[in-house]
Amino acid sequence: MNAPPNAIDMAGAVVPGFQVLEYAQPPAPGGARWWVMCLRCGGQQIERGSNLRRAQRVPAFRIWCKECGE
Repeated sequence: MNAPPNAIDMAGAVVPGFQVLEYAQPPAPGGARWWVMCLRCGGQQIERGSNLRRAQRVPAFRIWCKECGE
């Protein structure tokens, strides 16, 4: 699914511990959502784009995998 024109395209980005796969759903309150894959276990989950960008900028901010807990 393609991201809307006003969304920051995160597809293909690597954030600590995760690879961003693709846009997840139509715009929703709170911003764009993205499918991500855990680089440790391969599990997939949906994360907010704002959280992904924050994880890139702030080393102390961490996204946790819902499958392996890392």
